[in-house]
Amino acid sequence: MSVRVTVLGILVGTGMLYGTGAEIPELRKQLATATTTIVRVTKMSDAQPVSGVNVRAVTDDNVELGRSTTDRAGIATFPRGQLFPEKPPHVALFVAETVNGIAVRPAGAGDSYTSGNDKSRPLARHRAAIVTDRSLYRPGQVVKMKGMMRDVTETALKIPAERDVHWQIVEGDRDRVVSEGDTTLSEEGGWDTAWDVPDKIATGHYQIRCQMGNEEYAGSTGIDIEEYRVPLFSVVLEVQREIGTKAHAHLSSAYFHGAPNTGAHVHWKAT
Repeated sequence: MSVRVTVLGILVGTGMLYGTGAEIPELRKQLATATTTIVRVTKMSDAQPVSGVNVRAVTDDNVELGRSTTDRAGIATFPRGQLFPEKPPHVALFVAETVNGIAVRPAGAGDSYTSGNDKSRPLARHRAAIVTDRSLYRPGQVVKMKGMMRDVTETALKIPAERDVHWQIVEGDRDRVVSEGDTTLSEEGGWDTAWDVPDKIATGHYQIRCQMGNEEYAGSTGIDIEEYRVPLFSVVLEVQREIGTKAHAHLSSAYFHGAPNTGAHVHWKAT
């Protein structure tokens, strides 16, 4: 099962799976209010919500700021004060721990949007939808991508007559093309290809787009390239407000595959 994770206000992208070829849900950052950040987990196959998934919010140094479990609607809720405390560090990644693997979403990836905007843009005559096998990669990994292309008529969408597709990888919001190539559109109007990410590429956000001849097709997708690492285990500290000469805290730790982190040395400091 593949999953999609969405965080409020930011479109985060496709899920990432470590150590297995199984399908996982996608983590998508979808909505945020003044006090709450909402993360939604859905299946990649049919966009249905996935319940009972633990979602963790961590910093760049893999320090856990909070965790929540998705409900029947696939929604996990976080207090924004917990993710964005007055003193940094703030949340950097959302990690969904699914039965088939881990889906990771950068907290700041994608373009933000607000609800209630009734502005509309003219419909493009040439449209494309591009997806990748995930949204976060390391330098040296392979990006697998698929695209669907359609031309707009007055009454319907039709498969383009041309078969030569040109794709480009563009750095960030600029027009600097870092890689490009050609592939062939199928009879069903789809194409697929792969891009070997260079070992020395600059980390950051990249856009994938496509065109036929001189006609650029509206519709692109974004990926992030980062030198990320998966934390080996999680640490959760729970404290209660107490008055007196003693304070109590409860600490728990587990490996990402679910086993308890028993026998670990714990060092604590009160400040």
